Order: sequence, then C-alpha cells, then structure tokens
Amino acid sequence: MPPYPGVHSLDFSLEARYLSTQTGIANWSCMATRGNGWGDYSLRDPAAFVHEAAVLLAGGGRPYLADDSYPSGNPDAAVYQVYRDVNRRTEELEPLLKGCVPVKDLAILLSADSIWSNLPLVPTREWMSGPSSPPVAGAHKVLVEEHTQFGILNRDGLVETLVDYKALVIPEQCILSEPECAAVRRFVSEGGALIATGDTGTRDVHNRMQSDFSLADVLGIRYLGRADVRRAFLRARSGIAPSGIPSMDVQVRGGYARIEATTAKTLMDLVPATGPKLSPADEPQGPGVTLNRFGKGQAIYCAAPLFGAYHQDGASVLRKLAAWMLQQVHPPEARSIVVENAPLNVEVSYNFRGQDRLVHLVNFSGDKRMEGAQRLQDFSTVHGIRVRFQCAARPKRVVLAPETQPVAYQWTEGWARFEARPLVIHSAYMIEC
Repeated sequence: MPPYPGVHSLDFSLEARYLSTQTGIANWSCMATRGNGWGDYSLRDPAAFVHEAAVLLAGGGRPYLADDSYPSGNPDAAVYQVYRDVNRRTEELEPLLKGCVPVKDLAILLSADSIWSNLPLVPTREWMSGPSSPPVAGAHKVLVEEHTQFGILNRDGLVETLVDYKALVIPEQCILSEPECAAVRRFVSEGGALIATGDTGTRDVHNRMQSDFSLADVLGIRYLGRADVRRAFLRARSGIAPSGIPSMDVQVRGGYARIEATTAKTLMDLVPATGPKLSPADEPQGPGVTLNRFGKGQAIYCAAPLFGAYHQDGASVLRKLAAWMLQQVHPPEARSIVVENAPLNVEVSYNFRGQDRLVHLVNFSGDKRMEGAQRLQDFSTVHGIRVRFQCAARPKRVVLAPETQPVAYQWTEGWARFEARPLVIHSAYMIEC
C-alpha cells in the first residue's frame, strides 16, 4: 500500500528493499493509484506509473495499479490506456525477472522492537503517514543516492542470512536481541564490515536502558550516557579529510551518545552545542566517530543520530559523511557492483538468477511543490553512466533488456565494465555468464 499522503516511488523502493529479503514470500506488490491518493479522480502523468512499476520490478515485485471508478462503475478509458502501456512493459520484462533475487552485498537492519520502543500504545496519525523508522529511511536514502546494492533485513532475516552479506548498517536501532548480537559478532569477527550510529544497542529487549552498548566489544567503545539536546557537531581531527566534507564542524540534529574509546580509534570528535545560538563549543566532549578492528573485520560508529538527521534535514554533508564512513570499512573495491558518473537521482538494483546477472538503473524525478506527494512527470535523460561489477570469468555477453541489444563491455582482473545507454526512466541489462 502507498503512504497515506500519496504515492511516492522512494517509499516503493524502501518496501522493495525490505520485501525482497523475506523468505517464503513468492509474490508481492505495492499499490499505485490513478491520482494523488485513493479516492482522487485526477490522473497522474503516465511517466509516474512507469517509474513506480520500474522500482518494483527492479526490486523483485510487481506493480498493483488501482483505480477508483465513478459511482456508476464506468471506468475512465484514459486511466486504462495508461495502465495498458505500463503493463505492456511489465509483460516484456517478466520472462527476464522470474526467479531473480537480489545480490547480497550490504544490509540495513530494521528492528521492529526499536520502532515501538519510543511510540505510544496508539501511534499518532502523523507517524502512520511517515516511515516506520526515520533512521532506516535515512540510511535507505543515503545508500540509494550512493548507488549501493543493499537489502533491508528484519531481526529474523539478520540472524538467518547476515553471513551471506559483506557489510551491515545499524541505523540508530536501540534494541538488539541476543541472537542479533551473536550474529553481528560472528559476522564482524569473520571479516564483515559494520556501520552503527546513535543509540544502537543501548536498550534491552524489555526496553530498559543498559549500562553499556550491546555491541560494546565489537565497536570498541564504552557507553557513558545520553545527551538529550537539539544538536551537536562532529569535528574532523588533524589528518582526517572526509571526502567532499567542508573544513568546518558538521552539525547533526538531535541528541547523541556520550562515549569513550576502549580499543577503537577516534576519527572525529563530538563537539557539544553551547551558548544562546547553540554554536559549537571550543573543546570536544569525547569521540564522535570511531573505528575498531574486531577479529578479521572492522566496525565504525558515529555517536550522533546521523541517519535520522539525514532523513529529517537532507543536508548533503550528512550523506557525504555517511558515505565516507562506509568507505572506511566497505570500500568500492569490496562491493559486488559499482556505478560511477551517475547523479544522486539514479538508483541501482543488482539481481541474479543462476549464473546470470541483471542490473537495473532507475531514474528519479520530482516537482517543485512545497508539500504533498511528488508528481513525477519530466525525466531528464542521463548520459555516460559507467557500471562495473565483480565477475570471476568473462561474461558471454551483456544486452539491454528486453530489446536484447548487445552492449560493448570490457573484462579484466575479475571486473567487467560497460557504459550504460542514455537513461530516461528505466534500463535493464542482462549479463549472461
């Protein structure tokens, strides 16, 4: 189902990243409606439906196109003409999509216990119309904009399948069960990468504050308490130059965890806000970003609520900081696929079926209204996107689907590379290995 205010492709993307990781679900879909929401008799632009369908197809689902007919029961011919065109592309792609599943590269944890930990017994309507977990929504947005291949796991999915992934993001999920902690410890000790932020693992399964982090040994830090403030700042130490981040204190909205390092190395300091204007203090209070080696793997931690703040503010510096943290423990060369020269509005999904691979590139557009659901309508063509992916042997061929047009590619030292055709809304590339 779409969110209450209307249909947003980004919401479909988040649902797709979650539902595609669930075991035992053979088929799933998300509902797109003719207008801004259910009961709206206007008709959105055909490109919006094509885009929403593309997001779902790339994630392994199907579009469910819904209509609210007039009281007479007579449907509008214009609505079904648009739906016909959308369904024709779905029909053409379906033979290539059947049996495809996402490549397991990076995972985000979505903890149901953490969602409910700070909510009233009857959630407000405002919460019902927004993401269930703003930090997860923020992490999802960062990884989409960084063109990363990832899935969203619940507690059971993490315990059962984390071993198949290369990296894990825990975005301010305050409750971690013992099975989850055991799975994460084993994962990192055997070479996995962990990115954690904020109050991750600070409460027990009964929603009571703990004296230390559930993953204190993995993170290499000790929990000292929480500062409930409006904002704080992260300050880079001498010699640390996060990519693309200006040489100034980085503001992060919200309270933060007060910590001290045990075995971890401090990369950035936490600077409290002070004075009537809540500007950064002269001296830091303690570590802000730390890096720890645990067994064969590494764990990086940010004491501020980085992902929740990015969902709320959308400040580019927060995305760049999150991307820099990811690069410290899970650099591009360790990933299964890398997309270069693509703007933030291009999303990549990387699936496989047997030995074959399927790369989806989905463009995103919006409008300039200040409120309400986005009305997608004008997609600017994107040129020159470069795709490279790990491939042990030279692929037999790369083709643009469903047209099966051959695409030139190179293969050297375990990586295959090709330049994508100009992207308007959705392109799919079948790689036959």
